[in-house]
Amino acid sequence: MDERYGKLPEYSPDFFFMNAQVTKVFKRFELYCGAENILDYRQKHPIVNADKPFSNEFDATQVWGPVDGRRIYMGLRFSIS
Repeated sequence: MDERYGKLPEYSPDFFFMNAQVTKVFKRFELYCGAENILDYRQKHPIVNADKPFSNEFDATQVWGPVDGRRIYMGLRFSIS
């Protein structure tokens, strides 16, 4: 039986979670871009028995790692002062 069906390991495994952001400042605005969870690590089956939400074995409290994948973003900030 694996962790999807109730048997959980005693400890969560080690993993790297890397973020980065670069910002370029101009006179009246800033341009930035970055990434979160660069290595795209995801916890497999974070909710125990997610397919049976009304059973006694359902457990949503065992989330120990990221459940979203890599997130890349960019943006623009204006200065009004």
